[in-house]
Amino acid sequence: MNNNELKELEELRAYKKDRESLVCRLEEDNIPKNKINILGTEYTVELSKKLPDGLDGRTDRTTKVIEVCSTLYEEPKETQLQNLKAYADTVLRHETIHAILNESGLEQHTSELHKEEVVNWIAMQYPKMKKIFEKLGVEE
Repeated sequence: MNNNELKELEELRAYKKDRESLVCRLEEDNIPKNKINILGTEYTVELSKKLPDGLDGRTDRTTKVIEVCSTLYEEPKETQLQNLKAYADTVLRHETIHAILNESGLEQHTSELHKEEVVNWIAMQYPKMKKIFEKLGVEE
């Protein structure tokens, strides 16, 4: 094996380990980590193969379920993003933000904040904002 092939193999092994870790966290029976309290309302986080075409995630405010496409945690294909775990994390943050907005009384059909551009921006920038707030000592 050449260096590129070794590097790809190492990345694939690391990716599989990350995927297995998330799937285990979502499937543990003794500690239901697939349940999350969002502003006093319990939501269920599920990996789903049944999302409509083009959706990587969705939040259902009526059933209190956040779904993330399970294929994001499968082995990367040449046509897909190479760091699917980072993308999947962004998708989960994105859907969680929709749930937070819903539980704040800002329903999707009445609030400009639910626009996909706004929610995407928050989901992508949150890790950076968190670091800034931690450095300032104002994370709470």
